[in-house]
Amino acid sequence: MQPSKTLDHAPTSAPAPALTPAPAPALITNASGTHWPPDARFWSQFAELTAEGRRPHLFKGLLPPDFPGAAEIDGLLRRVHGEPEERRKLRLYVGNDLRRDLVDRFHSAPLAAGCSAFEAMQHAVDEQRLCIVLNETQIWSEALLRASGCFLESLYAARGMPPGGSELVLFAGNYAGTAFGVHRGYEHAFLLHLGPGKKLFHLWPAERYADLTGGYRDVPDCEPLLHAADTVTLEPGDALYLPALWFHIGTQDTYSASVAISLYDYSPEVWLARQLSTLSKRLTQNAFLIDHPNDPGHPERATPYLPATTDANPFADFASRAAALVAERVVPELAEQHWFRRRSNAGFGPGPSVQPPVRALEAHSRVRLLDPFRCCYAKNGAQMSVYLRGQQITLRDDPRLPLLLDRLNAERSMTLSQAGALLEDAWSSDALVGFFGALQRTGGLDVVRV
Repeated sequence: MQPSKTLDHAPTSAPAPALTPAPAPALITNASGTHWPPDARFWSQFAELTAEGRRPHLFKGLLPPDFPGAAEIDGLLRRVHGEPEERRKLRLYVGNDLRRDLVDRFHSAPLAAGCSAFEAMQHAVDEQRLCIVLNETQIWSEALLRASGCFLESLYAARGMPPGGSELVLFAGNYAGTAFGVHRGYEHAFLLHLGPGKKLFHLWPAERYADLTGGYRDVPDCEPLLHAADTVTLEPGDALYLPALWFHIGTQDTYSASVAISLYDYSPEVWLARQLSTLSKRLTQNAFLIDHPNDPGHPERATPYLPATTDANPFADFASRAAALVAERVVPELAEQHWFRRRSNAGFGPGPSVQPPVRALEAHSRVRLLDPFRCCYAKNGAQMSVYLRGQQITLRDDPRLPLLLDRLNAERSMTLSQAGALLEDAWSSDALVGFFGALQRTGGLDVVRV
């Protein structure tokens, strides 16, 4: 997959250099009727079929019949159409050319009724062959976030969660070939094909690709390489596992949509580099508090002048102070938020801006944790942070609260009276209602009528 035009990280795991080419039939397994979400048996088979994640494999019919499909993509495109400019992430390609002018035209023109969203898009931009790419697709589809999240939770239970989390990327259209040409992604991914049409997917391991092309650069025209490709046909309900660094391209004649689940296993150094803007703000804030503890309203510097030595570096102590602040306070705070926001949201970063109906809570109410979300928590001094669906709730620390949250994660529902008993009846009824009301407002918890 290629979720962004510029890839700025390398995988921590790569295809083995000595993999021998496999004929396409060896890359296909009939997975119809697989337990959903996949269980430990499936993931054991996955490890064998993919050489521990290093070889691609097509799982035919893996997705259950009620998995969101082409109709959900139609609704998604209509939701994206109405987004304000600051939230627009859609990319449109004609051939290999990125057409930002068509994106502007799509957002500004009304979408015709009485036809599919894609047909309305064709009419709005006055182009017949289009390739649609949409990063962070989970922002616009609650259904895809939750269905894909259930799949990911089963993956995490069997193989762990990638440190960078996950992302949904939509590839849709009637393009003759993926707009990037023959290319490789730098992360492992699952490609879920939603239809309604079929898609041919052509694959080359890096060594074979280099033999064919003389290197590892993307190639815009796939035709000269197809004779040496491992080619599979994606039909609605199929799931293709695509390891990092395998060259690939999708081709099709009619409209279809696929959603890639990208698994980001980039290094901690890459993550830290992406925090530089936040680190700068945190360090500046802390500098005012350190240098002006009683007068934070004035930004004048109060650091004393240093000895003008030529054989020693007195400034090193000041630099060490800043480095210690970053290592001991700022980075742990950022790492906590990075991990728990994603872990509580099935591995995803941003999700839909949900505004769930807030139902009244009473002592006999039963609350239910929605799949695939999880409650996470971390103690910070006298406070505790609770995370659900990527959102953070801060409250006074209570050593009994982890037991309640662990039980909720395991059993998925409980009554408020059961919650009170787990807290040894130390919380008032109002405190319980307030806490579960805050969880409900994240969109990750529902109230079950009794």
